[in-house]
Amino acid sequence: MLIVVILMLATIFSIPLIKSMIEHDQRSAPLLRSTTQ
Repeated sequence: MLIVVILMLATIFSIPLIKSMIEHDQRSAPLLRSTTQ
């Protein structure tokens, strides 16, 4: 049961981090493309 609680907390904390990382990657992707060209 303790493992289930830890997994739930890990997913709750990781979802916002993953979303912010994806948004940051999408913002920085055009900059990387413009520098390579």
